[in-house]
Amino acid sequence: MTSHPRIEPRTTLYLSVLLAICLSTFTTPSAFAQSNQQLREAISKELQQRGIKQAPANKAVTTTDQVMMHENVVYHQIGDRKLHMDVFVPENAKAAPAIMVIHGGGWSGGDKERFRPLTRYLAQYGFVTAAVEYRLAGEALFPAGIQDCNTAVRFLRKEASKYSLDPRRIGAIGGSAGGHLVALMATSNGNQELLGKTYSNYSSNLQSTIVLAGPLDLLTGSVAEKSREMPENSNANRWLGKTVDQAPDLYRLASPLYRINESTPAIHFLLGEHDDPARNQPARSKLAKLNQGSTLQVYRFGLHGCWNTTPWFQPLADDAARLFAADLKQTLAPRNLRHGEQLTNIINHHDHLILTGVNASNGKVEIPRYHARIGKTYLKNDPNKTPLKVTPEIETWIISTPPNTPTSAEIVMELLDPAVLGALPSVVAQQGSDDILLNAHFAETYGEKLRFEPQPHKNTIGYWVNPSDWCRWRIYVETPGVYDLTIHQGCGKGHGGSEVAIKSNAQTIEFVVEDTGHFQNFKPRKIGHFNFETPGMYNIDIRPIKKAKVAIMDVRLMELRLRK
Repeated sequence: MTSHPRIEPRTTLYLSVLLAICLSTFTTPSAFAQSNQQLREAISKELQQRGIKQAPANKAVTTTDQVMMHENVVYHQIGDRKLHMDVFVPENAKAAPAIMVIHGGGWSGGDKERFRPLTRYLAQYGFVTAAVEYRLAGEALFPAGIQDCNTAVRFLRKEASKYSLDPRRIGAIGGSAGGHLVALMATSNGNQELLGKTYSNYSSNLQSTIVLAGPLDLLTGSVAEKSREMPENSNANRWLGKTVDQAPDLYRLASPLYRINESTPAIHFLLGEHDDPARNQPARSKLAKLNQGSTLQVYRFGLHGCWNTTPWFQPLADDAARLFAADLKQTLAPRNLRHGEQLTNIINHHDHLILTGVNASNGKVEIPRYHARIGKTYLKNDPNKTPLKVTPEIETWIISTPPNTPTSAEIVMELLDPAVLGALPSVVAQQGSDDILLNAHFAETYGEKLRFEPQPHKNTIGYWVNPSDWCRWRIYVETPGVYDLTIHQGCGKGHGGSEVAIKSNAQTIEFVVEDTGHFQNFKPRKIGHFNFETPGMYNIDIRPIKKAKVAIMDVRLMELRLRK
């Protein structure tokens, strides 16, 4: 949930630039680069107005941790050429799952050092991680790079005891060209041309894969178009040594899409909303038909490469850690969310937060708001778990503590969702043709009073006393079609009758709020439908038209269900 005491004019530049780009056709690389720069500048201004800072990922990752880095370990040598990896081992690791991290750079640039922040950050969750160097286009043509990556997997299995890892549980994550490579690692399927020969007694198989905006189809789509229409600017041409028309079989061999089968591990896709989330829909459809795991996560305002920059780095890396934990059967280590003098320290134990060094002013403890529903909040040493009052403000949550609570006290806040900081808005990404669930904690709220109220008895967008306040969900629709809309609304006795519009682009549904007897007595009401004609990003806005009594309503959930 993101809430601001201001209203929408600050988004005008961002939206106008986005609309202009959507309506444009780029015929030259310079025209595309110019439009991309305009979008970057508009996003930067939008984030500044929201008070969100951008910074390189290395600024967000502490190196004061219990992780040992083994730098520039030689995992393979071809003649005089040594290939290296940086291995990060948690201090207490014992047969821990491992994660390979493959850098991007268009198969012709980049280095493992750029992905060290992600590699270390994941190690802090309890994984053994390795940032891998591989041969680039200027040094060796395909399939050298993919052979190097598969060889690195086998090397880690060979050295499993040395690095305290479990050889049965290895995953991989990569960005851009690195995302393509980890998908190709996952679909090498015993093909010796892709695997290489070194350490052949060990398996190259992965148990989980995460693709950060990498192409899985080089034979068709944007990669093939650039190979054909702008051959001198094509990284694929440099890497494969030929154009797609000269060597279609080679491009097919290098395309993970055509290699997905029943033995393919889970492949998840994480990327920014401006990075073409639909690009890998064919692969996701194929994985779904085979009942292979695949999750899509999309990040608000994100451009290509956003995983190397805050504010996207942490939520994306946290999502990656949770996906790896599920696939590799790992319990995540706790993570410090906030620590410092004059601050209440916050440690994330994933199903609850622990607040230590409680810095209470007049019996009130202030913490940042999160995109999360909460359960009970109580003092850790209280055997009765007596609930503490939580008051949600627009930018913070206030916890009221009993008189004379010592600073040594610890507070437990139960979590029903991952603890994602609320500054960067969320995107609700549809999974296949599933229902799209617009939970209250995913909403962006705008205006003077409106906010997400996380308490167990509420879990709602509430405090809707100002009719100019409004809220928005940003969604990604994967399966086009007509969707019926059901709203779960509550309204106090005698306070119904407000008129409300729900808008998505040029479509509008209007309805009258129903009196349900209590603002937290939520009633599901099917009120209309939206038609999403293409896969893509859409807004769903709730905007009051006329307030009838004291408050508009409370909203816990909206559901979008595809008509069959």
